[in-house]
Amino acid sequence: MKKALLIMAALVLIAGIAFADDAAGVKIGAWGRGIFVPVMGGDDLLSATHASWGWNPRVGMTITGTSPNVGFQVDFNGDGGGVGAGDQQKIWVKPISMLTVQIGNIYDDTLRGNAGDYGMWNWLRSTTMTGEDVVFERVGIANLSGQDKANFEVALAPVDGAYIFAAAKGILGKSEATKYLASLGQYGAGYTIPNIGVVRAQYIGEVDKNSLVDPFGIFNVAFKVTAVPNLTLDVGGKVPTDAKAAGVTAIAACAAKYSMDALTLNAMGSFIIFESDTADMLDLIDYSTIGIEAGIGASYNLGNNLAVEGEFRYQNDSSTIYGAMKAAVTSGTLDMSQVYEDGVISGMLGLTMGFSNGLIGAGIEITSGNFVGASSLDIAKSAQNDIVWAIPVRLEYWF
Repeated sequence: MKKALLIMAALVLIAGIAFADDAAGVKIGAWGRGIFVPVMGGDDLLSATHASWGWNPRVGMTITGTSPNVGFQVDFNGDGGGVGAGDQQKIWVKPISMLTVQIGNIYDDTLRGNAGDYGMWNWLRSTTMTGEDVVFERVGIANLSGQDKANFEVALAPVDGAYIFAAAKGILGKSEATKYLASLGQYGAGYTIPNIGVVRAQYIGEVDKNSLVDPFGIFNVAFKVTAVPNLTLDVGGKVPTDAKAAGVTAIAACAAKYSMDALTLNAMGSFIIFESDTADMLDLIDYSTIGIEAGIGASYNLGNNLAVEGEFRYQNDSSTIYGAMKAAVTSGTLDMSQVYEDGVISGMLGLTMGFSNGLIGAGIEITSGNFVGASSLDIAKSAQNDIVWAIPVRLEYWF
């Protein structure tokens, strides 16, 4: 399999050179990140290699074919020494300039709200923190039934600044009842108001993760302010059509980024109002009925390709419950070890050296929760909210 992949990559590279001067061509791109942790501490000292989100370091590459009307994308990764499929494998066709039709494993980040992507999110994450998608979720986001990635999408850009999409997911390689085609769909639109901001709205189809027969949905609206130079402020909210099935009544979130010369400041916050039945359960176990998460971060360019960054974040007890609920979407089980009675505080300080196609860095991180990853990162603690720490070494590339 590895030999076949190398032969394929060589052929694609030759094809890319051959078509370099034409409108159509095939290209190779790549992105990857690995975190080496020589030592982390709880009751025991551990070592590990991971990506920011856990598991193995990401060693990825992308092959794309592009022409005015037809194209494809195939993402591969060599994580853990094996060759596997990456995030997307898709075919796209543009019958007319304003219309794009895609099929396969699809993410569409055109309207995504990812201003929460900073600090620990790009190093070694804590188990319950949020980052990307905190304000406005990507097309292909994992739903409560565990389905992620869209399988078929139709997107329309009728005028400058406008974007409309309809996507189905959870049906790739399967025969499903037609009702799920609509109930698991994701539908939305956005419009860029020049020099003011971007307004977005979408409906994310869901089915009850227990019965899988009671469809409901989540309305997600957001506005990104771009009127102030160097400032990105994204504010949004999510409201399910069935609060009992979703477990929450409403979620409000915001993320901000401000740059001035060498300094960049970041902040985020979210508020989760739990549904009454869930709130009653939380009261019984002495938890708040409102989840709160807040974080601030900063990075500073020191010159000579060096930069320093730091972050501090707080989650109350119920915010960790919601984080564990989101993690259960992909794992299939609610891990109560990720729920913390006294909430979670986390922080980090890191130094990076950047290059034209990557970076290397080292830092220190602490959390009263735990770090993401496989069982090797389940650090033993004498008490649930004891502080654990890690010294991550970060390597990253992009081509």
